[in-house]
Order: sequence, then C-alpha cells, then structure tokens
Amino acid sequence: MSVIQDSMLAILRENPGHFTAEQLLAMLRRTHHRASPATVYRNLDIFTREGKIRRVALADSPKFFEGNLTPHDHAVCLHCGQVTDLIALKGLSELVAGNIQGELISTDLTVNYICNDCAGKTGGEYH
Repeated sequence: MSVIQDSMLAILRENPGHFTAEQLLAMLRRTHHRASPATVYRNLDIFTREGKIRRVALADSPKFFEGNLTPHDHAVCLHCGQVTDLIALKGLSELVAGNIQGELISTDLTVNYICNDCAGKTGGEYH
C-alpha cells in the first residue's frame, strides 16, 4: 500500500465522522501536498469494494465515507446536512426481507430530522 493510501485509511479510521471526497482531499493535502482528486476517488472506490471503509449515499447529498464498519444507520439534518450515526435497529433486515420478493442484500436506514442547532436558528420552523 502506498503512503497516500495509508494516510487516507488513517484519516477515515482515526477521525469519527463522515467525509466527502473533497473533505478527505483537503485533509490529505495537509501532509501530502501533491495528492490529486483522481487518487482520492480511485482509492475510495477500492477501499469500499475491499470493505475497508463504508460509503454512505444520501439523497440530495454528495457521497460520504467513513471508517466505522460496525453495523449502524444514519440520521441527517435536513438543514445543515450533519450526518449522525444511529445504532442499527434490531430486526430491520428481517422486517424488510419479509416484505419484499427476492434476496435482501443489505439495509441502510436514513432518518431525516432537524438538529437542535438548526431548530434554534429557524425558530422551530422547518420548511
């Protein structure tokens, strides 16, 4: 594995949270000034396929990447886009599998909400 690949994995595993490719590139460039967007995107795809990281695809948002591989779901603030981990709901896969025809591959629950910071800024109006 290259030094840049090692650094990318370290960033994702040592920093809790969800990062876009652009955010990851900015963090990587602090120590690897010549890192390119193509290198970041290529390695994110490789790491995702190999199961080293998790890709989180959300509606109307860029893809996020995280190093947390434990089963969990996500909550997303509709105003600021903050992504928060949720403990995986027990029984969700069984419930979904019982309501579809075919083979269930995975479940990824996303809860949309308004975080406390945004609720305070909007005076409780969520539209």
